[in-house]
Amino acid sequence: MSDSMICELLPKVMKSIRVIGKSQENSFDKYKFRGIDDVYNAVQPALVEHGVTVVPTVQEVEISERLTAAGKSQTRATLTVQYTFYAPDASCIHAVVVGQAEDRSDKACNKAMSAAFKYALFQVFCIPTEGDNDADAKTPQSAPATKPDTPKTLPKPNMVRFRDAFDNWIRVNEIKSRDHALDVLGRTHTITDEVHAFITEQFEGYDK
Repeated sequence: MSDSMICELLPKVMKSIRVIGKSQENSFDKYKFRGIDDVYNAVQPALVEHGVTVVPTVQEVEISERLTAAGKSQTRATLTVQYTFYAPDASCIHAVVVGQAEDRSDKACNKAMSAAFKYALFQVFCIPTEGDNDADAKTPQSAPATKPDTPKTLPKPNMVRFRDAFDNWIRVNEIKSRDHALDVLGRTHTITDEVHAFITEQFEGYDK
């Protein structure tokens, strides 16, 4: 089928989508990201305005179970999803993406679908973020030689937050052992006796 109309509409949708800043924050790892609700709120009005409809088709599903460092069961879902973007004349294009997520209950597939759709929209519509992340956009300037900064004291982890986010921190940083965990955390935080004991306890008898 001819793709002429959908190809005409996609640039118009792109033009109508506002900048989506990284307004959400991972409370433990301290990085910002664009949440799925932010993306929906920005993209849905543009799709409606130009009559473009998106239909998902799950092509492949992989489900696996693993034990966290704390010995708890975690479900991982990896979904390959095809998103079809239709114009009013039924012309269309396809975008195939992979979404992956983990959850302790039954929400892994839901989260994976959300991740897949979010990144399909990012890639199809080239949605911009706030700020300038292009390394080529700036030319480094030489600065006068200065005395080395006095080493700063690393902060101590918030134990309540650290315990709650531990499983996710292990996964994101691909931690393989107790020593690996101590090394990674020690780059950004002071390893207190309480932290050392907690991490040691999590890896007792656990073969990663």
